[in-house]
Amino acid sequence: MRSRTRYHYVIIVVAAFLVLNAASCAQFRAGEARGKKSAGVSLMVDSSVYLSVAGGRNSISVPENASIAVEMLKASEDLLARKGYALSGTNLLSVGAPFEASDKMNVRTVAGVLGSPETVGKPFIVRPDQGDPAVRAGMSELFLWARKADGTAPKSSLDMVPSRSVVLVSCSGSNKQGLPAGGEEGTNLTRFTPGSSAGSDAWSEVSIMLLDSSTGKIAWHARGSLTEFTPEAAAKEVMRLASEMPPAK
Repeated sequence: MRSRTRYHYVIIVVAAFLVLNAASCAQFRAGEARGKKSAGVSLMVDSSVYLSVAGGRNSISVPENASIAVEMLKASEDLLARKGYALSGTNLLSVGAPFEASDKMNVRTVAGVLGSPETVGKPFIVRPDQGDPAVRAGMSELFLWARKADGTAPKSSLDMVPSRSVVLVSCSGSNKQGLPAGGEEGTNLTRFTPGSSAGSDAWSEVSIMLLDSSTGKIAWHARGSLTEFTPEAAAKEVMRLASEMPPAK
């Protein structure tokens, strides 16, 4: 019964995620067409936690990552408002943005069906066929750069951002324990936890970055980690990190 309730919760969250994402992509396209940066802050959130399957192809669950991204978005909106930042309303969420073009993974979709192996070279915005191609390409480039945060962000990735500032929030990690007993690929991210005896090879990172979208310079950046891959844990870490963000000027 508990697993069925959790499944229904994930479907409801992802359905809301679809509606929000469609509206947000339209707002980003409008900002790009205007060519001018508006006041306020744009918010981009990505979750890219995957299972490293022993002796097989890595696997990523879109529904589970979407649930994590939604909770991180809520936490980010709350903290940014407390800090005095005016959100522009052009929030975007994605799954899989920081993967390299050469990474290949089995992808578990919203419908719960394990798809054929796909090349992960762009973010999965709930489903691979959702979202504006230019926006998805920009998000992928921006989150890839943010993994190392070396120098300034590439201008090509910031052209689509309509506001003068953008906050990047990401959750990434891997459970390197293969398939859970009796489980399927792309499910049960929380069966093993980072740093535990069962998941000692697992890793995680939560990152929050404030960027000047005109110059690409980092205004503020913080990194943390998780003790378990759950939406609640990710949101809690976002709240902890964002509490140290300087208030809006």
